[in-house]
Amino acid sequence: MKKAPILALMLIAVVLVSACLGEGNTPASSTTSVTSSSPTESSITSVTSSYMEGHEGSVEFLYPEKPRAFEITIEQLYTLITQKYRPSYSIDGNLSVSFDGEHYVTGNFSFVVRNVSRQNPLFVFVAYPNNRRVLWLNLTIEDVLVNLSRAHYYVRTLSGTGWAYRVYFLNFTSSKETLRGRLAYKLDYGYFVSNGIIQYIMSPITQWFISPLDDVLNVTLYVPNGSMVFVPYEGVFNSSVSLENVNFSRSNYIFFIGGLYVRKDLTASNISVHVFIPKACYRDLYWPTAEMYITGTLTYYYKWLNVTLVNDVYILLRLGSVGRDFKGLTWGRYGLIVIDCVGGMSKLVNSDINIFYHELAHLWFGGYANFGRLNEGFATYLEWRMLDVFGHRKYFFQKVEEEVIRYHSRINIASALDLRSRGYSDPAVTAMIYNKAAFAFRSLELVMGRETFDRALEDLLRDCQGTYCDLTTVQVVFENVSGQDLGWFFEEWFNSTKLPDYKIENLTLSSESGSYSLTFTITDTSNFIMPLEIRTVTEDGRFIDKTVWVNGSAEVSFKLDAKPMRIILDPNEWMVNENKEYDVNGIKVIVE
Repeated sequence: MKKAPILALMLIAVVLVSACLGEGNTPASSTTSVTSSSPTESSITSVTSSYMEGHEGSVEFLYPEKPRAFEITIEQLYTLITQKYRPSYSIDGNLSVSFDGEHYVTGNFSFVVRNVSRQNPLFVFVAYPNNRRVLWLNLTIEDVLVNLSRAHYYVRTLSGTGWAYRVYFLNFTSSKETLRGRLAYKLDYGYFVSNGIIQYIMSPITQWFISPLDDVLNVTLYVPNGSMVFVPYEGVFNSSVSLENVNFSRSNYIFFIGGLYVRKDLTASNISVHVFIPKACYRDLYWPTAEMYITGTLTYYYKWLNVTLVNDVYILLRLGSVGRDFKGLTWGRYGLIVIDCVGGMSKLVNSDINIFYHELAHLWFGGYANFGRLNEGFATYLEWRMLDVFGHRKYFFQKVEEEVIRYHSRINIASALDLRSRGYSDPAVTAMIYNKAAFAFRSLELVMGRETFDRALEDLLRDCQGTYCDLTTVQVVFENVSGQDLGWFFEEWFNSTKLPDYKIENLTLSSESGSYSLTFTITDTSNFIMPLEIRTVTEDGRFIDKTVWVNGSAEVSFKLDAKPMRIILDPNEWMVNENKEYDVNGIKVIVE
């Protein structure tokens, strides 16, 4: 029978530096094995030099005479994978991984790739560290050793990281639509921890995720006494465990915890918290501050939300970036939080402490109850309340408000939530989901009052416990608790691309017997219906606050004991609005 040619595309790697993751039995007889010695450059060379060209009746690899590397951008790489070579294959298999408790991880992965076709080439996604001494690996497909050093590939080097994305093109001929393979490896896990490299469940050195199907595998993890392993969407385990039918298009990450970490155990509002910090990151000097922020945040959240978490909380600090665009990830249902410590504990407890506030909020919004991408708006709102508690709000607000003002006219929150749920994201979508949504909830607190707003949050969490609730449900709960029709509010803030735009007009100032009478008109060119805090600051440094409802416009008057010098609109920044400064009849007007 003539063998039909099949074009396959493969990508293999040690680790991918990118993004806020059964019992599988490995057959006793194997065509590959892992040596007991640590990986070296010579061991890599000896493996690659032993690859065979093909195996009669199964598969034959067709290597080019002169392999070439092609530079490519991340955007081009994404287009290449998702559009030009979008696959329809599926993968399943058995993965066995052993951790020695400190330095080395070894594993064997036997897999089956189904529905291989000429129209939909095979992908294995790969990235690797430039320091190859940390890894020994051996890959075979249909008992044929694969020599990736002889294949064409696309490459995208990540500046300053020592890492690169590589996409290998591996041409072969085969009469089969189902291919079997095996990957054996040993890696220096201590190098991974010390250099902040993220690892994946597949090996954990490879990520085979470029498939539209829900690929699954069986995983057996072996950890010694005193060590732990975190598998997002599966759980936290302090002993060896077998996991069946793991969806590895979702559960990408895996974290081994052993002798290279410092462990700290805390309690806050009857919540048990376990913190794991790489020894290279840990500093005694900064730990009391970190402990104060963690326990304080959990205590306040429990007080405000009045909802008890059901699981222990595990916080893992990493020396590397958790993702390209964010510094923390939380799997709230399992109580697992991973936070970037790349700048050290000093940076974390000083300039980046809001990451703790945000990720801990996801234990409720995302863990206890799920609101989809709206989880980010709730978590950011709670993050800002904690910034108020510890006096850090002013430092963070300027940047986030500028982002909302920059992007708000492009898209509203409801549309951004829809786009993000379908996998699309850009800076405008992100600004709406995180920051404008948080400002919307902050503004709603002003409308309802904090006590009523907190009762609505509690009811919302209890009503949606263990399930998904959308924006419509959120509106219904807040209306039921407040006894108000809030349709106008959700229309303004969630379905509009506008922001309040306040101006002061018709200002008059008169004095009599040492007292002053100040009157003016506030207009909003965006026609929002909102309560607005107004602060008048007098020449003696004192100030008087007043709240008025602005529905298009409002008349305002103050009786003062000293001459007014400044009028500040929204001084506590309850809402995001068009910020500006100007003078009216000699009085400075500041819109915060």
